[in-house]
Amino acid sequence: MDSLKNKSKRSFNIIDALIILFAIAAIIFSVNVILSDMFVSDSAKVTYVIKIDGVDERNAESITEDSELYFASSRTKMGSVENVTYLPETVTVFNYESDRFVNTELAGKCSVYITLKAVCDVSNNAYLIGSHIISAGNTADILLPYSYDRAEIISVSESLS
Repeated sequence: MDSLKNKSKRSFNIIDALIILFAIAAIIFSVNVILSDMFVSDSAKVTYVIKIDGVDERNAESITEDSELYFASSRTKMGSVENVTYLPETVTVFNYESDRFVNTELAGKCSVYITLKAVCDVSNNAYLIGSHIISAGNTADILLPYSYDRAEIISVSESLS
């Protein structure tokens, strides 16, 4: 009976102390990670190029350096338009006469390349405009003066000025 009573009144030992210390360290680490992301607000001037495929030629010319482009999901402004370039839309098709693939232009369609400048937040080595990550290879749904479209981010560089 005494041995049963001694086991129920177990004393505090080194293992218990280590478990408590580990739990406190985990809580402190978690709070530090959360707070460091919330309050760090670095910013950088970024120049990036987006590409929009399959734009009607008559609509393409409505995108100018005065245009305002917005992310479709949040209506956040993408930055100021610095340059707009229009190129004929091309597709690769198989030519049965020559028995090879050839590039051909699509009538009435063009690809639009838009250079934008923006001030982005920098978080975890990523450029952000609102909640949108500005990184080459990403796509963004955008609002154009005439329609809703999908754009691919082609290149991103940090501006020195």
